[in-house]
Amino acid sequence: GEKETSIKDYEISNLNGEAFVMKNKTIQLIDNYLDQSYQTEHFKINYTLEGIHAVNNIDYIINMGNIFEQVYSFFIDTLDYDEPPINSYNLYDINVERLEPGYFGYAIPQDYGQSCIGSISMRNSYSSNDFSSHTEEENIKVTAVHEFFHLIQFGYNCYSLRLGSGDIWFMEATAVWSEDELYNGINDHYRYMNSWFSSPTKSIYNQEQNYMYGTFIFVQYIDEHLGGPEAIKKSWENSRDLASPINDVSIESIDSALNQYNSSFEDAYANMRIANRILSDSESAGIYRYNEAIGYYSATTPPPEINLGHFNAGDLILKNDTIKQQLGLYQSIYYSITTTSPMRIFFNSITGNFRFASIIKYEGKEQWVVEREYEQNIDPKIDIEWISILISAVGEDQNEWDFTLEVS
Repeated sequence: GEKETSIKDYEISNLNGEAFVMKNKTIQLIDNYLDQSYQTEHFKINYTLEGIHAVNNIDYIINMGNIFEQVYSFFIDTLDYDEPPINSYNLYDINVERLEPGYFGYAIPQDYGQSCIGSISMRNSYSSNDFSSHTEEENIKVTAVHEFFHLIQFGYNCYSLRLGSGDIWFMEATAVWSEDELYNGINDHYRYMNSWFSSPTKSIYNQEQNYMYGTFIFVQYIDEHLGGPEAIKKSWENSRDLASPINDVSIESIDSALNQYNSSFEDAYANMRIANRILSDSESAGIYRYNEAIGYYSATTPPPEINLGHFNAGDLILKNDTIKQQLGLYQSIYYSITTTSPMRIFFNSITGNFRFASIIKYEGKEQWVVEREYEQNIDPKIDIEWISILISAVGEDQNEWDFTLEVS
């Protein structure tokens, strides 16, 4: 785990707020060993100066309180989210304790229903090698904004916490996105990018931790091209309206929000996958541009491609055969090909719905051509640097996604 444990790794054992079980270890929500408290306008920080959970000094707690108040103002005053549900003494609990190695912190519900009160656990120190990429204050900042957004999410749709729920990816994607939205420049979220970019054939629903956190890039795409932070907030408002104890509603919530911007979940997903291959901050990339693409390159590379080889003049069909492949919902696959001859690409959807595109990069220029027709002709006389073919499986009413790809 990174920012907090995956929902798959713990089960709630006492819904009255007494304790919860994580990896067979019981952690009290408000523990007797945290014998000190420090209050700010909106938070009660529980801590101790003795034992294994001790903080070095009170300044650590005071600084943490100031940061959480910044986070509160960002979400409530600037982005206009509803305040999370609050406890009987009208403060949000933060427990500062010794956490297992690698854990930044976590947020957990104290009850269960559509709307839940939650509490946050933070580390009593961020000085170990696990956190050496950033300063102590930077680690507190990205953890605070991430975990407080979870409390907000608990208020909108706590059903998203269901074990195995597909909605969890949306909770984590938006929480990681929010880190950079408030504290731009720390860039701790870059650590998750390679897991996402290197695995396009994993579904967006996949709950492996680094991969799930890496889905922030989809939220980032929406932020930059389809309505900004307001579209993210509207998605959570839709999630509250659609909340169900048995159904995943993340896709429908996002889709409804994007309809206001003449887009859809499938459009955004397909365009994001194209943007991931182009991975440029050039203005000429248009709707496929990322503001921080140069920074992203410090952490990852464009998605891996299956090399179809070189198409030679006179070939009737690539390798005298047809490429046949199968995908699952919201999985994608990239192919690369080179050619010295005019080339026809034909995509055939056998079962299921797809988004198909070819991406051509001009030699020596920050210029790309994206085509989406299922049958395309490509002429190498335009000085091509590279050709990518992208296929994504969409359409939630499907059970199978099979296709063939023909090059002639």
